Amino acid sequence: MNTSKKIVLVVSGVCIIVGGIWYSRGIQIVGDVKIPSIPKQSCLEHNKEKHMKKTVEELTQYKRAYFAGGCFWCTESDLQKAPGVREVVSGYAGGTVVNPTYSDVTSEKSGHREVVEIYYDGDITTYENLVHYHLMHIDPTDAGGQFYDRGESYQAVIFYTSEEERLVAERNLQALNNAQIFSKPVAVKILPYKNFYSAEEYHQNYAEENTVKYCAYRESSGRDAFLQKYFGNKSWEELVGTTNTVPASTDSSVQNMDASAKLDFSRYVKPSAEELKTKLTDIEYDVTQESGTEKPFDNAYNENHRAGIYVDIVSGEPLFSSD
Repeated sequence: MNTSKKIVLVVSGVCIIVGGIWYSRGIQIVGDVKIPSIPKQSCLEHNKEKHMKKTVEELTQYKRAYFAGGCFWCTESDLQKAPGVREVVSGYAGGTVVNPTYSDVTSEKSGHREVVEIYYDGDITTYENLVHYHLMHIDPTDAGGQFYDRGESYQAVIFYTSEEERLVAERNLQALNNAQIFSKPVAVKILPYKNFYSAEEYHQNYAEENTVKYCAYRESSGRDAFLQKYFGNKSWEELVGTTNTVPASTDSSVQNMDASAKLDFSRYVKPSAEELKTKLTDIEYDVTQESGTEKPFDNAYNENHRAGIYVDIVSGEPLFSSD
């Protein structure tokens, strides 16, 4: 064996040993960022039925919503897992440049945000539920971007397409802010929808197509640690401390509404039948949805004399005041 071959073998052996040591450490150091070499199982889970791109004809039967929450790789992946969501498309919205590229948007000169277009089944979920879900999968207090990603293009935004959606967004951002969960105020913007453009194909379904790289980026960004700290294993009602099933409201924002606000009933949206079946008891569902009746003088509020505003158990709409 000549000298050059011996040198190659020695170098190769050293590389194998070093490589084995690096792998056993479990993390790779890239600059100052620690990137996990083995992503968490929760990050690897995907629902492939939701990731299959549907035809235009198939999508016409669904409602749409537009949210921005930082890197659209993450918002796309998160919202694909939301109940009732049938499709999520990564793209750009809110700016002035026609058919922008990723470079146009991240240059912070086009006015666009990284946005996801959500197609959802209105018989299974509601726009308000999607707003709740979105707010619990971002940092709602970050006005300058989201986690690693900084700049206007990464700001959290709820884009509304109707007055009803605007009211839903405002009400829930106010509720989240009033809950005083964070040390900073809620900074999510509410803007009118305009000009959604699909992002380049390599951005679509990024979490599924580039799982290891995506999961490494996501975990090292601190997103999941933040979500677990503030939202882990909580429902929206638990988070903000409200529920539509409470008979009397002590919420000062309800009690102090002016006359015009009291007449605005568009804010009260009936949930889908599937949601109501999980939210209501059997007798509550039968009475409110199936025209059923209940046994007289035999319910939880028969001897209730609390003062306050009584609301509809289905939508939360105020019915009367006992004051």
